[in-house]
Amino acid sequence: RECIDPFVRKLEEWSVEGNKTAKHYFGIEKGWALGFNSDLWSGTDPKGDGYFGTWQAGGVWSCTQLWEHYLFYEDKAFLERVYPVMKGAAEFMVEYLAEHPESGYLVTCPSSSPENWYKACGNPKKWSTERFEAGTQLTICAGPTMDNQLLRYLFDACAKASEILGRDEAFRTTLRTIIPKLPPNKIGQHGQLQEWMHDWDDPDDDHRHFSHLWGMYPGTEISVEDTPELAKAVAQSLKLRGEKGTGFGQSWQVCLWARMYESKTAHRLLRRYVKDNTCENLFSRCYDTMQVDGTLGITAGIAEMLLQSHRGELHLLPALPAEWNQGRIKGLRARGGLTLDFTWKNSKIQSLTIHSGKKQEVKLRHAGKTITVRCRKGEN
Repeated sequence: RECIDPFVRKLEEWSVEGNKTAKHYFGIEKGWALGFNSDLWSGTDPKGDGYFGTWQAGGVWSCTQLWEHYLFYEDKAFLERVYPVMKGAAEFMVEYLAEHPESGYLVTCPSSSPENWYKACGNPKKWSTERFEAGTQLTICAGPTMDNQLLRYLFDACAKASEILGRDEAFRTTLRTIIPKLPPNKIGQHGQLQEWMHDWDDPDDDHRHFSHLWGMYPGTEISVEDTPELAKAVAQSLKLRGEKGTGFGQSWQVCLWARMYESKTAHRLLRRYVKDNTCENLFSRCYDTMQVDGTLGITAGIAEMLLQSHRGELHLLPALPAEWNQGRIKGLRARGGLTLDFTWKNSKIQSLTIHSGKKQEVKLRHAGKTITVRCRKGEN
């Protein structure tokens, strides 16, 4: 919780600078834009090569974390503070969307599926300057899957936040009207979740990024229970990409497999991450660069193996590896303003304490069984 304030302050800076970017780069007066990356001075203008520099949903992805933080802590004062930032990111995207001439869906354009350059240059193992320059335009596209997933999440979050705060009813209606007009997730010819609106995915693509799988993790619109066919397509996409990769990519794989309850695969990738992509200071390795994203991502993956709360229930030990058949954890957060302490033995819960910020009913799921318990405010 103590880490969120610097992030919020950075987003508030981005929202100011990003409004200038929205106006001067895109001719959009409302809201703010953030591209692929930023810097110490909170720059928000488009940067980099075409296959990632054209992506303008950086602010959207960042704002999803604000709503997630609210779900975990249910702090209305926090929501009051961050709602204008969330709303601004959504306002820009409402204006940025355009009607696709073939499908009629509302799409982001131009955009890309960061940072996948594979489609830009054919097989990257056979790169050539001419091929790269000739093919780059292929990745500058309309309505990549990641954008649609992000926008559905943010628009829904902004609508819910406006209800909680009792404001912006008209804008809320606009957002909820747009959501069904965004392109849906699609399953492609290889059984994969399509990365783009069109079935462009190449089965030989081994890129380490999984942008189009955002809807499974950290998003929540795809799940084994609610959208089983899409979940199978996510698994197929992961299998086609292979298990190689750098710190960031491998930690994301751990999170994705954990979200699908594939404990054996998640644990194998976790061990590979520690062996191949961890520096002596525990930062992650990306080729010759030391980074922190994989470090933070792998801890998120471990938490996901022990507890999931994104479906309105507390799913205990959902992806527990056989090697972790006994253990304990204290202070693990869950959505709903909850904190959990629990122990397990022989892969079964032995003790559980739930700290709740309010009186509420909580659904518990473990080892194939689901029960509902009533929690009072405080320790239960």
